[in-house]
Amino acid sequence: MTEPEDQLKLSPGKVSRENINEIETKIKQNRRRIAEIQEKRTKRYLLLNQMIFPLNT
Repeated sequence: MTEPEDQLKLSPGKVSRENINEIETKIKQNRRRIAEIQEKRTKRYLLLNQMIFPLNT
């Protein structure tokens, strides 16, 4: 599921500042992606809930 450019190329036993920055960037991107997915899921759930149990207003 991961794109080839998402694969981190780390030489064993050696972690540079650049590698750490790259990993931190990927973590931030993933957290953002997770937040977006959760938001969409919540909206979808609320919409579905409204369709199943319409409010009598």
